[in-house]
Amino acid sequence: MRRLVIGSALIASLLGVPAAPAAAETTAAPNDNVVTITVPVDVVGAKGKTSPDGTMSLVDYWEAILNQTWGAAFATIPYKDCYFLKLKLELTERGNDFDSTKGRHRILIGAPSGGLTFDGTGFNNVPETSRSKTTGDGTRSLEHDRDGAIPVDAPPTVVAHEFGHLFGLGDDRAKGAPKAGRDIDTVMVGNVPGVDLTKTARVDKNLIDRIGKIIERHLKDQGKKLPECQPWTGTVSATFSDAYPCSGADEGTITVGVVGKNASGIVAVSGSFTCGDFGILGSYSASGSATFGVTGTFTDAKFQFRPEPDLVTTGDGPTAQCAAIPERPIVVPVERGTATASFEWTSPGRQATCDITLERGEAVG
Repeated sequence: MRRLVIGSALIASLLGVPAAPAAAETTAAPNDNVVTITVPVDVVGAKGKTSPDGTMSLVDYWEAILNQTWGAAFATIPYKDCYFLKLKLELTERGNDFDSTKGRHRILIGAPSGGLTFDGTGFNNVPETSRSKTTGDGTRSLEHDRDGAIPVDAPPTVVAHEFGHLFGLGDDRAKGAPKAGRDIDTVMVGNVPGVDLTKTARVDKNLIDRIGKIIERHLKDQGKKLPECQPWTGTVSATFSDAYPCSGADEGTITVGVVGKNASGIVAVSGSFTCGDFGILGSYSASGSATFGVTGTFTDAKFQFRPEPDLVTTGDGPTAQCAAIPERPIVVPVERGTATASFEWTSPGRQATCDITLERGEAVG
């Protein structure tokens, strides 16, 4: 039977309903250099519950938190500079009388904590095939149903932290403090003195790398492995000017993984622009950052990329000209392990350039 074995303070307000055991729950499915992590969860007691501001259901609120933390990091920080993780959430709100579903995790919604303490929040322990003694990371969430509890008023950092356990991550704290080498503002440190739970904690490269290792251990236990992937990393830069008059520039990085003939990756840039002179109004300047995905092929010693339609920006810029190249696909020839291309284009009242350089790394997988 599945029974919840965590702190008694919260359990007193929850229903612990037994059910039959199940097999692997959180799954990791490689497809070329993209590994989709699917997390199916029955959220018991969530029916009728809403976000703190009452604008959406509690389950939708959790999904927004998880996509803004884990999902965003998965999309921008590749494992081994080659494999991109992709988050697929399957959260289903259930009533208080719901039992459980084979093949899904179960989280019980607890009474409000008051935002002061979260005793009893977490997941029960279950066996696992492999585990790191250093980090506490393990494969148990990829092998078993897990039972957990989260209070209804849990802030974003607590929600993101608990779902980190469903990816297999252990706690980054010991004796009430962050473990050596771990930053206090990262999500798996959790609730220790000095952490501001009103701010959303950060997902860094260390956590992405650890999840990648968890996935590799789990695949190895099954006699499988990640597909061989060829990493390419490099730089992008761009400029533009127009008739307003405005001018700007941005620069950043490009990371691409190649599996077989398929290539995909991410471009991350930052930059600024200035518009003016507008007479007595003077000029206007702004800066910001942008990320966008690229997909395509690597054949006949050249890349052919198509920028993905979703452009994620912060601030009021930059121009992200490399995402707006009118001639698609973008062709980047390769010679002796280096791919380079320079593009120039004009339209009425506007000129722009984009330069791309990629260097081949050592194959992984």
